[in-house]
Amino acid sequence: MIEYNNLSILEYTDILNSVGWKIPALRLLKISLEKGISVKYVLDDEVIGMARFVTDGGYAGLIMDVVVKAGYQGKGYGKKMMESLIDYIRSQLLEGEEM
Repeated sequence: MIEYNNLSILEYTDILNSVGWKIPALRLLKISLEKGISVKYVLDDEVIGMARFVTDGGYAGLIMDVVVKAGYQGKGYGKKMMESLIDYIRSQLLEGEEM
């Protein structure tokens, strides 16, 4: 199941730890999660992946931190998160607007 804008700092750091990525300062993570758009993939009550969209609030944005825990990689979960994130961004556009 995909959830939007509900990624906690603990879930974020757990996923980064699981793949050996560096953990940014918690204060900065908090700001990033508050200002961006995030998705997380929950499977059997476990968060197995996440992705973030950083935006200026207008027309510019960047997809970042697409991460799937090692045991779940290669099974399409990252692709599903990307598709869901893009669909979510499109759903926020007004009629006639494009990405």
